[in-house]
Amino acid sequence: MGQLVARLLGKPQLEVKDGKVSLSEEEKKTIRDTYGEPFLAKLESVDIEDDSESALDLFNAAVEAKTAEATAALTARIKELQSDVLALTNEPEPKPAPVAGVPAGSPVFAINMKAKHNKVVAEALNSANPLTLPIPALISPISIRSSAW
Repeated sequence: MGQLVARLLGKPQLEVKDGKVSLSEEEKKTIRDTYGEPFLAKLESVDIEDDSESALDLFNAAVEAKTAEATAALTARIKELQSDVLALTNEPEPKPAPVAGVPAGSPVFAINMKAKHNKVVAEALNSANPLTLPIPALISPISIRSSAW
């Protein structure tokens, strides 16, 4: 982990005095900006010459700092989008604009009642029991394709 920090600072190796890293104020600022204050505190308190668990602790602190940095912007964006969605759900939907050339109250499209499939449906809806359609074989894909829309 010391090599990673040294590379970040543009040095071949970190300066170590009595097992502790010695950093200038500018180097501390660079590390603080990159990995955060908790990482810097651990780096300054860790014995660099004892690589057993200190490297893992430093790595975990660096990961926590970068994870917090990455999730902070995303969390803020999620909250912003949630508030936008809430505002949109509270807004009433606009009425559809009238279509040019069509009188108000008339359907927007014309239904061709001469088409076989429309005749079958109209007969079923007008019958005593609209849930029963006449023989389904009356409607074939060929007749649907050949009907004028």
